Amino acid sequence: MQNDRRFDVQRFYDLLARTFADQPIRNVELCSTGDVWPERGVYFFFENGELREDGTPRVVRIGTHGLKEGAKSTLWKRLSQHRGRAGEPGGNHRGSIFRLLIGGARQRSGFPHCPTWGMGKAPSRDIVEAERPLEAHVSEIIGKMKIGWIEIADPPGPESLRGYIERNAIALLSNYGKEPIDPPSSDWLGLASDRALVRRSGLWNNRHVADAYDPEFLDVLAALINGTSPQVSAPNPPTQTDTAEGKVLKRFVMQCAKSKQSDGWLVDADGRRIAFVARPDIAPSVEGTSAQHPDGLDQNGIPWRQHVIDYNHRYSETGDNPQGWHRAGDLYTHPAYARLAGIGPQGTTYILSAGWGLVTSDYLLPNYDVTYAAGQNVPRCSIRQRSQSWQDFNMLPSGAQDPLIFIGGRRYLEAFAQASRNYAGPRIAYFNSVDEIALPGVEMRRFETSTKTNWHYELVAALSANLPLSAGAAKPASPRVTASSGLTASAAGRARERSESDQLNSKGRYGKYSALNRFLAEQPEQRQSVTLTFSEIIDILQAPLPASSRKHAPVWWSNGGHAHSQSWLDAGFQKGAHRIAGNDEESWIRFERMS
Repeated sequence: MQNDRRFDVQRFYDLLARTFADQPIRNVELCSTGDVWPERGVYFFFENGELREDGTPRVVRIGTHGLKEGAKSTLWKRLSQHRGRAGEPGGNHRGSIFRLLIGGARQRSGFPHCPTWGMGKAPSRDIVEAERPLEAHVSEIIGKMKIGWIEIADPPGPESLRGYIERNAIALLSNYGKEPIDPPSSDWLGLASDRALVRRSGLWNNRHVADAYDPEFLDVLAALINGTSPQVSAPNPPTQTDTAEGKVLKRFVMQCAKSKQSDGWLVDADGRRIAFVARPDIAPSVEGTSAQHPDGLDQNGIPWRQHVIDYNHRYSETGDNPQGWHRAGDLYTHPAYARLAGIGPQGTTYILSAGWGLVTSDYLLPNYDVTYAAGQNVPRCSIRQRSQSWQDFNMLPSGAQDPLIFIGGRRYLEAFAQASRNYAGPRIAYFNSVDEIALPGVEMRRFETSTKTNWHYELVAALSANLPLSAGAAKPASPRVTASSGLTASAAGRARERSESDQLNSKGRYGKYSALNRFLAEQPEQRQSVTLTFSEIIDILQAPLPASSRKHAPVWWSNGGHAHSQSWLDAGFQKGAHRIAGNDEESWIRFERMS
């Protein structure tokens, strides 16, 4: 295996050499917007003094851009984010993980400590000014590097060929968990990084360094360099006119929920958090917070909705999300929303938000507190009256004729009917009330369940069992389906839904351990065990482990009985063994794949 990898590494560099013979690598500090850049591509950084075993330059970072559907980011825009501003010292490490990593390592190697480095999403002017010396120093370090690229002009999206090349090239060159090939020099700055993933991989990369690589990607790369059409085995996601397993493609609309992530608020120019409510005039006064209506105007007369539009436009162009807004499908904490996103291809699920309207599940929204559902614990300022006219977003595609299915309670039905009144395809909505419900132009189907509150979460589980799931989505217990009365949820499905709800907290499906779940779930099937040091787990979580994980390791790391253990169990792994040493570098946990 090692010999095969060594052969593949050499082949990779031979392919790069062929590319760079026609397009030589150049100094980053000499690059500018006036140069000729391809619109899209994969880039490779080289660092002075970092050489391969044969004395030739070794790659220290690999990256690309535009891996989200509809992204507008270009190769140069991404490179300029890494390089920093031209003509003046500085940059923005919050928009570049490359800059973040270098700045962190440089502080550990002697540069004056900057306590706000990597902290927060929207720093004040004072913080930006205090960080400027380190930002300038990082720009100087990156500016002395060299850059080369391969043009790959495929459209943006998660199935991008650029993403395929990027992740496999990183996995190939990474020494993380492998016998080193072309190891870094003894004075490589990355060895001072606080990220074990950087130190042990030998790359300024934080993602894909622990992945296995697909050797066939080299054939794809060779075809790209030779100008022939590469053949990739990975299937493209279905389009709006495709069918899956003989089923007609469906679109889903789900109502919003009160339980949301605790962060991701819009912050104005004065640093105040904007709390969006239905009735700002009766909202309680909170220091540092300004209550506003989504259709209101800022102090300069600019609509708040325009701020949301502009923020999403910048995000699609650059990938920057300085205020930490959440995608609409991730804003609500119940696991049913994550499950809904797994039902169909990207762009076919929507959220009906009482605050913002009908938006795609991947649209970034600032946090808000608006609802159609009045209740005992719902503040009056949050309740939206259906009679009120709002400037709601409506992102349903014009001309689409796929079935549109609504998932939500009775108080949101009317809003759905109004928002979808011009939709060209059939509209379907479920109900479970005793009395029949009739809405003009909407086919009503009964969903039989004994659950009275939030029954629509059960409906998601039932629907997902009857449609293909996307990669990584958990398949629920199969409900019973009857032609006469619609869907009937099984007791097992309801129990699973409640169990998942119990595991949930404000930070996501498994709390801060969601990152560990994703890391393990992404491991290739042939990898039967994964051993992680405590330092590496902390890197993955981007958060500390509790003291009990060390003091009471046999109990804390046991398989079951607590929510955090579900993060590795649901990923298909169980804790097999552990070692607690005097530091996090030598303490480790071994996860073993379950049959």
